[in-house]
Amino acid sequence: VDLANDLRAHPGFNEHYQIWAFRYSTGGPFLEAGAQLRREMSQLISMVDPQGCDAALEQIVLLGHSMGGLVARLQTFDSGCQLWNAVANRPLDQIVTDEQTRALLAEQFFFQAQTSVKRVVYLATPHLGSDWANRPIGRLASAMVRPRPGIERRHEQLIRDNPGVFSGELERGIPTSIDMLDPQSPLLRTIRCQPTACWIKLDSIIGTKHIPVFEKPGDGIVRINSALFPGVESQLFVDAKHTEVHRNQDSTSEVWRILQQHLGEVSVEL
Repeated sequence: VDLANDLRAHPGFNEHYQIWAFRYSTGGPFLEAGAQLRREMSQLISMVDPQGCDAALEQIVLLGHSMGGLVARLQTFDSGCQLWNAVANRPLDQIVTDEQTRALLAEQFFFQAQTSVKRVVYLATPHLGSDWANRPIGRLASAMVRPRPGIERRHEQLIRDNPGVFSGELERGIPTSIDMLDPQSPLLRTIRCQPTACWIKLDSIIGTKHIPVFEKPGDGIVRINSALFPGVESQLFVDAKHTEVHRNQDSTSEVWRILQQHLGEVSVEL
């Protein structure tokens, strides 16, 4: 909210940009959040521009803080079979399950980069996870997650009827956003390694707030080496803790600079 209000205060912002917010459950399945964002973006675009005449809707800029950056990351590449192969050793069409579950798995693991998205700004995004996932507070948070009954039943059926097929990461449960912070997650590393679609530009804002000497450099939650991402157009380090990176004035100024640059680069009248 702070970032949105600060951006709206800039002269010219409201004439060229409209803010859409996406809310997802931290305790819900991580890949489901990515699929939900794809689905809701598509539905909203179709609703506000059913004839496909508004060129501005093909110039979406995604801003994602922390895990939101990873959800945004799931909009930027073609998955192919890479994500599925990271968690299963058998093709999806050979998995023993009902068709509804198979369709849900297909939606979450097999997708294409969103053509309407042209730029993504990562704010304190843990592309390589966070050590906090394996500390007591992280394990406690993960243990407190209670999946929806339908998800739990589907997971139990998949593991029971497909012995030896799924990776340990998936056998333990459907990965939530908290689980995806584990630096050892094969799925997280696979997501990071996928090539970004050629039409999407990337920018990073990384927190470097001073922390105790026994900690690795970072914002207190995400190390700098985890927040770094290859191929970004710009990269700004801000003196802010993880929970303040998206509220920091330097971050707001940088986001506004990126939005102005993006506006200047588009070839359509917005």
